[in-house]
Amino acid sequence: MIFKNKAVLILLLMTVSQSVFAKKWAFKINPIYSLIGVQDFGFDFEGIDLNQKLSVFGLYSNLDAVDIDIRGYGFGVLYSFHTAGIFQDGWFGGPSIGYGSLEFQDDRKNETGEVKVLTYGLFGGYQIVWDDFFIEFVGKYGRKLDAELKVKNESTGEDVDEELPESAILIDFKIGFIF
Repeated sequence: MIFKNKAVLILLLMTVSQSVFAKKWAFKINPIYSLIGVQDFGFDFEGIDLNQKLSVFGLYSNLDAVDIDIRGYGFGVLYSFHTAGIFQDGWFGGPSIGYGSLEFQDDRKNETGEVKVLTYGLFGGYQIVWDDFFIEFVGKYGRKLDAELKVKNESTGEDVDEELPESAILIDFKIGFIF
């Protein structure tokens, strides 16, 4: 009976230690955006290969700036290929797809509007890892697949004719914890 309990205990400890030290997923945020009312967060999961990672991200904005208020959400998926392991120091890059829906009020122009956009693109960056903590620096290039923009001048009540740009470049920064 004692041997059986020890065997179960050893098996349990091996399973727990394997799951604790495997480092299969991570949670990350952009702390700078959080300071201004935009919650930008993501979950990273091990991909098909040891050097590949699937990232699912979300964005929620409740930004009240001096001349503009922005409310809305977004979500998307990135798949990255890493020069080292997924949770090791090194370069990474890959494709992305995302969707966003925002409403805004621009007091300076006296305009209100809403934007819905579906995008795809490429990204690349570098990550630095310390045990269970990491920092990512990322550059992203995105193009719109589909977009809807409605802008209204509140003074005249007329619709304003504006277009979203075909593409955009963005620099991102995230800190994360590995589990």
